[in-house]
Amino acid sequence: MKTISIIFLSILFSSFCFSQNIISHKQKTPSNKALREIVLNTVRTQVLIKHHQSVLFEVICMNQYKNYIWFRGNALKKDGRPIEISDDEAFDCCHVEALLKKINGHWTLIEFGDFSTDAWWVDLWKKYKLPKKMF
Repeated sequence: MKTISIIFLSILFSSFCFSQNIISHKQKTPSNKALREIVLNTVRTQVLIKHHQSVLFEVICMNQYKNYIWFRGNALKKDGRPIEISDDEAFDCCHVEALLKKINGHWTLIEFGDFSTDAWWVDLWKKYKLPKKMF
């Protein structure tokens, strides 16, 4: 009985020590307000540079694992209208995805995709050795 208890406690302890703690920041709270603002502004700046339009985001997913954050959301113009995109290329409006990494204390955009017609991000978990659940 003592051996079984020790084995059980060892397994329980190791599951806590090696669990993958993914923190969701989808909902704004007082504790994550500043972090969400930094992430959203970083992604928003990339959309502004690429499409010359200021946007707001409907957050679908914002998960943090250690020093990585995965963002997925829908973009709208600040007045609530859909984004205008040139018809020169295929697009699927208006979803945006981004992977950020905290480097030297600053959240840096390391992967970005907007209005893509495919799931360009499906193998990012392998590339950066992140848990699949994060995405």
